Amino acid sequence: MRKISRRRVLGMAAAGAAALGFPAIVRAQQRTLIIGGPGGQEAQTKKFLIPGFEKQHNCKVLYDGAQTLPNLKKLQASPAKPPFDVYMADEPGTIIGAREKLFEPIKSSQVKNMAKLVPGSVMKEGAWLVYYNPAIAIGYNTRALKGFDAWARMWDAGMKERMMIPHPKTTQFPHMLAMASHLETGKPVKDAQYDVDAGFRKLRALRPNLLQAYLASAQASVLLEKGEAWAAAGFFTTYVQGRKAAGAPIDMARPKEGSFAYPKVIAKVRNAASPELADAWIDACLGEEFQLVWQREFFGAPTNGSVAVDPGLIAAKDLLPIDMEWHTDRINEMSERFDREIKI
Repeated sequence: MRKISRRRVLGMAAAGAAALGFPAIVRAQQRTLIIGGPGGQEAQTKKFLIPGFEKQHNCKVLYDGAQTLPNLKKLQASPAKPPFDVYMADEPGTIIGAREKLFEPIKSSQVKNMAKLVPGSVMKEGAWLVYYNPAIAIGYNTRALKGFDAWARMWDAGMKERMMIPHPKTTQFPHMLAMASHLETGKPVKDAQYDVDAGFRKLRALRPNLLQAYLASAQASVLLEKGEAWAAAGFFTTYVQGRKAAGAPIDMARPKEGSFAYPKVIAKVRNAASPELADAWIDACLGEEFQLVWQREFFGAPTNGSVAVDPGLIAAKDLLPIDMEWHTDRINEMSERFDREIKI
């Protein structure tokens, strides 16, 4: 999607109003909310959520769908006059944006549903919030395998050249490294994740079983669905459960060592042109109606504690957390070491 400037959006709206003969006072009062959000959520957000919000708040909502980092770059390019009022993304992009003070702390006085969030959903004193939690673990091909009950099974001799893992340049790699460290040391994941040497020792032992260390999830997905790969670490419920429902021969493992949280987060952009609408949208994202849509359409556990979790999903409180900020700071270091030591 082309970058949408607020001036262009409002100019188009004014031109349309003029063509219809609306009074100038009405054109001047039009309210617009612009969201920078995940491209993969665009269709469902426009279909199920935006129309009702527009009607309730008498406004126009525009959704600029893209990946986390491209939308972050748009904010970085114009912090004084940002292109969005709200930023919805994966956590690493939000960590960077918060450090650069691109976000305004979200306050419970304006966003009432913050009080209903489960623990671990309010980050950095409201710099961003988790609005739903997919689970991240292992996707597997159901024609090749009857199940996949443990992360440790990735090292089985029968998996030779049939496993895929995420490359360190992906946001899924920290989970893979943390689990490898846990299996190598026996420490709890929350402690093992910082033992990088142990994690790389375990990953080196996995080399005979590796078909690919993927950079693009889309390419890895094709290999998994075709059965060229039998299992892929770093896959998450949003993709796997959606494709399973569409008839693809894949399923999501629920390994005995646990599944990780893969937070989808939301932030209020500093210097937003429509701050009140931004608060209202964030509040709606945490409310029951929107939470049920996130759960139904994207197979993520709700973070509003009053919303029942679908039996087929893992509740947010039961997912393993990761110190994504610590790992984000080490992407280049991990990538260089991986390319040097693993060599697929």
